[in-house]
Amino acid sequence: MPAVAKLVVATAIAAHSFYPDSCCGGKDCRPVPCGEIQYLPDGWKWHGIFFPRAMLRRALDDACHVCVGDANDPIAGGRPHCIFLQPES
Repeated sequence: MPAVAKLVVATAIAAHSFYPDSCCGGKDCRPVPCGEIQYLPDGWKWHGIFFPRAMLRRALDDACHVCVGDANDPIAGGRPHCIFLQPES
């Protein structure tokens, strides 16, 4: 792998190292476009998956992130874990 590609991969991993194990176990979280997240009075919705307010975490970068169990996993089956957003200004 070229040095530039290694740097890009390492930077992406470091940028998202704030995902807590209690939220996603390091495998179910990913950045998503903030425009895909719908605000609701009692939480947020992303692609039809509801995140109640108790699942909110503060994003430590300028992006939005969701943590959802793998839809193909018979146990986790697309279950929401956490949502990371920027604090409201």
